[in-house]
Amino acid sequence: MAISTFMRKEIKFMLSMEQYEALLGEIHKYMDPDKFCVGGKDYGIYNLYYDTPDDYLIRTSLEKPYYKEKIRLRSYYSPAAPSDKVFLEIKKKVG
Repeated sequence: MAISTFMRKEIKFMLSMEQYEALLGEIHKYMDPDKFCVGGKDYGIYNLYYDTPDDYLIRTSLEKPYYKEKIRLRSYYSPAAPSDKVFLEIKKKVG
């Protein structure tokens, strides 16, 4: 099976509240809220990343290897009870 990868690049900007509100106004012209956005209300995504006691996974990741992986626990709301649904995910990247 062939593996297809792409190069990802992030650029982050610091915005004033006025810039933020103007940007949201423009974005909302072209995008609809996702299915988890009930009643137009914002929601959080909560992640907890796991690593070894000596931080092997993050140290290896920072070396930009050809293959890397991360292990995380994710929830789409702030879990309050042991019965709340969370997802254990293993993220893998090749290339």
